[in-house]
Amino acid sequence: MSSLSTPIANPFWDEVNTNITKKQGKNKHIIIGDINIHLEKNDSNNKTTPKLPKGIKNIIKINSLVDAYKYKNKTENQWTYFQIQNNKVIRSKTDYTLVPIDWEHIWHSPKIYASNKEISQDHRPIGITLRTQIKREFINNIPEQKTKKMNVKELDDIKRQKIKEEGAKIFNSEYWKSFITKSYNELDINQVIQEYEKAIWNVAEKSLEIKEISNIPKLKPKKQSKENIENQHDQNVITKAIFSCKCCSTKSNYTKYQKCLLKS
Repeated sequence: MSSLSTPIANPFWDEVNTNITKKQGKNKHIIIGDINIHLEKNDSNNKTTPKLPKGIKNIIKINSLVDAYKYKNKTENQWTYFQIQNNKVIRSKTDYTLVPIDWEHIWHSPKIYASNKEISQDHRPIGITLRTQIKREFINNIPEQKTKKMNVKELDDIKRQKIKEEGAKIFNSEYWKSFITKSYNELDINQVIQEYEKAIWNVAEKSLEIKEISNIPKLKPKKQSKENIENQHDQNVITKAIFSCKCCSTKSNYTKYQKCLLKS
């Protein structure tokens, strides 16, 4: 992320906050780079309390982000930016690795590296290691939750007609007709919405295929043709024969293995 000048900081972070908010849910966000902001007073050279843009404050709060390096190295020198003013070296911190604290299992080893003129004239490089694979132990600790999903990909005329018939049975009932006779003040809108959702699922369960989707990802075995399955079986048989034959289990004895194979 490139650095920002102060005049455009507020609208920039408002836009970033809007874009990140659109992707809330299963997504986890990590912000790495020079954000040209001091998040705390100890990050600035003069130790003044910073006035943060509202956008970055919302991002940090909603996504539970923490400064990874400070979180792991509370007592170490953390400056990343430096410049010379009036023959004095001014140091501060504007480069951050902001990571979700509730997903600490996916990141480790935040770093602030030494720098030189070939790398940067005024910044020290930062980095972090991310785990791209989640350990099975962590997945096993996640409580499984299943949600229903309607299969509407193969919605033909017969299924459409079935939906109309089942919907008519439910919504033409005396129970639903009673809502029409009530005034607005007599209606509990939340109750109506809940009952409507139940009715929709009742229609769907009688008319469509309903699948239960787990929140835990499960890998499906790759589909193979019958020929590939047979070839794989034959290869496994040959491999077992090689390792079970004491006289030809090495490459140097491959000729002996061929003779053994011809005998069997």
